[in-house]
Amino acid sequence: ICQFSQDWPLLLHIRLHTIYGGGAPSPFMFLGQMFQSLKAKTIFKMSSGEQLREYHHIYDEISAILALQQSNITGTIDISHGQPISLKQLAKHVFCEFQCAELLDIGALPAPDKDNYEISFKRTFSLQDMQFRETLTGVVDYFRDLVT
Repeated sequence: ICQFSQDWPLLLHIRLHTIYGGGAPSPFMFLGQMFQSLKAKTIFKMSSGEQLREYHHIYDEISAILALQQSNITGTIDISHGQPISLKQLAKHVFCEFQCAELLDIGALPAPDKDNYEISFKRTFSLQDMQFRETLTGVVDYFRDLVT
């Protein structure tokens, strides 16, 4: 029989969205595949890109975690900025910024049946005042830092 004691520390379980920054993106991830295509100047085949994602820079995520820790909040928390974008929107913006729009082949791959096409997470209440990087600009800046 387990008994909980008041001496036990209260726990905070944090769930994250997709993180970028802090090194090259993993080649199996969407950002990694885009980056490899841009770097090699090869065609980037993707689905319709209607899937929704939240992208967070690693430094923003660290700031959010520290803020949550300092607030003494407990339980399970999703770190969300509440501004998801579609993969298509992200790919179009990035390839245009790198003047490689001709490499983008939207719709060349089948769209996965089971994915997030409509759920937008709300901004984490405890992080209402936190400034997250804007995703489109943040990803472009991240890629530019990797190629310089």
